[in-house]
Amino acid sequence: LSLPALTFPVYSIYGEHDAFYLQHIHHVADGYAAAAPDFRGMQLIEGAGHWVQFEAPHAFDAALLRVLEEKKAASA
Repeated sequence: LSLPALTFPVYSIYGEHDAFYLQHIHHVADGYAAAAPDFRGMQLIEGAGHWVQFEAPHAFDAALLRVLEEKKAASA
């Protein structure tokens, strides 16, 4: 599947120092917004790199919980 074909909400969680996007991390959300019809936003985790879920597990969990809570509230 490509992003334009997705028919469900898309969220992203990135480390602000992700080596793949180091110079362009602040443009990643623009790319998602342009490509994914239901892009809901990007959360940058301060101080983390590409392996954000391992480098900053508490911050990653909190970001993921915000997404899940938003989804839960929308379904209610």
